[in-house]
Amino acid sequence: MGNYTQREAKVAIRRLNTAINEILSTSYATYQSKINDFNELSISNPIIESIIKPFKEIKVDFDEIHYSQNAFRIDEVRLPTDVNGRIAYLIQIFGKVSTGEIVFEKYTHAIYRHQRFEDNIQEFMYDIARPQLLELTYILNDLLEYEVDGKEVITEASFQLINHGSIIAHQGSNLALGKDIQQTVSNNTFSKELIEKIEGVEDFTDPQKSELKLLASEVQIEMGKTEPSPSRLKELAGKVYEIGENAALKVFTTVVSDPRWGQAAAETMLSIL
Repeated sequence: MGNYTQREAKVAIRRLNTAINEILSTSYATYQSKINDFNELSISNPIIESIIKPFKEIKVDFDEIHYSQNAFRIDEVRLPTDVNGRIAYLIQIFGKVSTGEIVFEKYTHAIYRHQRFEDNIQEFMYDIARPQLLELTYILNDLLEYEVDGKEVITEASFQLINHGSIIAHQGSNLALGKDIQQTVSNNTFSKELIEKIEGVEDFTDPQKSELKLLASEVQIEMGKTEPSPSRLKELAGKVYEIGENAALKVFTTVVSDPRWGQAAAETMLSIL
């Protein structure tokens, strides 16, 4: 196993975050090249390979995840309940797209069945790819904080995130995504649930909890609108991070599952890293 300097580690993680951000902002015209770039980076850079390779080696049961009652469509995407499994699923899907084993237009059409291929790909990116890529940015942020910052030498083992249970702390719920299933926010309940989550985090001080509870109400108000403002959501995500950093943003993202909030949180994290 090799050893790396703090600068080498930070440069590699920044490159990986850039590749993630490129996928998050992809269009129908560029998705293939950006997925290819992500996969190429995962094998050409030894530090990034150490981070990504364990996810490639997790056994993913695609038949179980791709629940179907018809050979020509996927009725639900039953993602694993654990963070590692969800990220592994996405990374391995990207690998299959990059090698041509999966034709992305056909694959996403089997799930969403929109007439336009670009609509299916866009929905996949919001429903499935974005939450997992956001989780990966959280993990990379933790990696910088706990394994890289302040250290002169970082071993290769430090980048194998799956072995760091303390780093991957955010547990999401099981998702069932399909053509007729939408991720929505219940305006009557999510603020209350969010406040309960905030109250249960021992690391937050009482002043932090009070400020985060107020932000929970503001997020609920914005998400209750027919067309929530992306700039306002990003502003709120930034305020959440300022108060409780990564831990606070994770709590909000656990409860607010709407992809529009996920995008705001992802853009906030990527601007910080």
